[in-house]
Amino acid sequence: MSLDVDIRRHVGEFELDVRFSAEGGGAMTALFGPSGAGKTMTLKSIAGLVRPDEGSIVLDGQPLFDSTHGIDLPTRTRRVGYLFQSYALFPTMTVEQNIACGVRAKDRAERLERTAQQIRAMRLEGLEKRRPHQLSGGEQQRVALARCLANDPAVLLLDEPFSAIDEDLRGALEDELLDSLASFSGPCILVSHDRAQVERLCSSIIEIRGGHAG
Repeated sequence: MSLDVDIRRHVGEFELDVRFSAEGGGAMTALFGPSGAGKTMTLKSIAGLVRPDEGSIVLDGQPLFDSTHGIDLPTRTRRVGYLFQSYALFPTMTVEQNIACGVRAKDRAERLERTAQQIRAMRLEGLEKRRPHQLSGGEQQRVALARCLANDPAVLLLDEPFSAIDEDLRGALEDELLDSLASFSGPCILVSHDRAQVERLCSSIIEIRGGHAG
């Protein structure tokens, strides 16, 4: 499975112009560059949260966005899992409830089963009734990943997932992330401004500077 991105977007004087491909099969692709380079805007374009002015985004041969043919699939149908920089867990919800929010199945039994599957997969047994403030940074990350994966996404987007973590904990969390994603077969894109980090974690690195890449 592959993701092919070729998009342009203008915001004031800023111009985003990126072209790249990301492959699945367990490999992780990095979007690397300084703050303000357009990395997060690129992720949001793939997820359908931002609409490019022109270009195309194609996942495994299916256009998610194509300005020439007037295609712009809504976010809910793109099968994209998005791990936000802050994890964006709901503070008043339990671990179980946070993960269940990622399941779009209408059938209650199916929602419960998918939630239970992710709790097992992310080694969160025993933490189901805890709230985010009662979890460690690594546990919060696993809950956020479980929520992303609960709806069986075809592509996974990770937006600076270690930026809020103390430096002495990052190495352990990087190892946990790789372990958690070992069974994910779709394209996985990691956004980071840390070159050493992307060289450790990613098999392919796309550098973005001033909105341009590819």
